[in-house]
Amino acid sequence: MKKKKKIVYPDFWAKRKNIIRPDLKKELEDTANREPEVTDKYGEYKVGIFLHGCAIVTVEREDNLWCLHIYSERPIGLPLIREIRYKYLPDDALIAQVFGSREEDSKLDGIILCEVPKVMEESR
Repeated sequence: MKKKKKIVYPDFWAKRKNIIRPDLKKELEDTANREPEVTDKYGEYKVGIFLHGCAIVTVEREDNLWCLHIYSERPIGLPLIREIRYKYLPDDALIAQVFGSREEDSKLDGIILCEVPKVMEESR
């Protein structure tokens, strides 16, 4: 029988456990119990939803490329972006912050980081 892993609640979220929506709690549980897709010498990486500091972090993988969304009601600075990037995305991924059009930017909550595809050696 597989042992269930617990959700990690940072201090900010530990004080707010009772007000987290049930669907978000379910997603957090599913993520905690999901097997990592990639492992390197710095950690294990998987898709899902995580709580980090005062932020909610969503990690996805599409067409074998990583994409990460950071949402927080508090300002998100470069130190937090770097910390989250290196915790939730593999080291060998080249990651860029995405900026949409002005119209998209006014509707977007948070920060988007996406993996930049590597150029194949043969195509050079």
